[in-house]
Amino acid sequence: MTQVALIVLSIICSVISVQDFRFHQISNVSNIVLLLSLLLVNRGAIFWVDGWLISFISIAMGLFAGLGGGDVKLLMVIGFVGLANSQLIEFCLWLSALSIPISLVYVALKKTVLTQIPLGPAICGALIVTII
Repeated sequence: MTQVALIVLSIICSVISVQDFRFHQISNVSNIVLLLSLLLVNRGAIFWVDGWLISFISIAMGLFAGLGGGDVKLLMVIGFVGLANSQLIEFCLWLSALSIPISLVYVALKKTVLTQIPLGPAICGALIVTII
């Protein structure tokens, strides 16, 4: 991945992270822009089997674990075009590692656990760290 592509990807992920942290919403436009940029970077390579697997897991998390719709769509975009087989495990580990401190900081700032915790920053951070 070129440095320019990595900078563009970082900017897109930063916008998604701020959007999710402030408004608890990841827009469809942001997901489409990320999808198109990942398609351009990967030259059209789509990892269908892994993408379907991540899609089903994301949908299950949305239905049963309270994960929001924007987060589910963001994970689906990353699953379909973002990562190769060897990077999926690394992505999941980084996602888990980044979700905990972001959740703790968010709860500390809001002083409550009852609000929705934005996972967009953890998802985008894990993507950037995995690609680097």
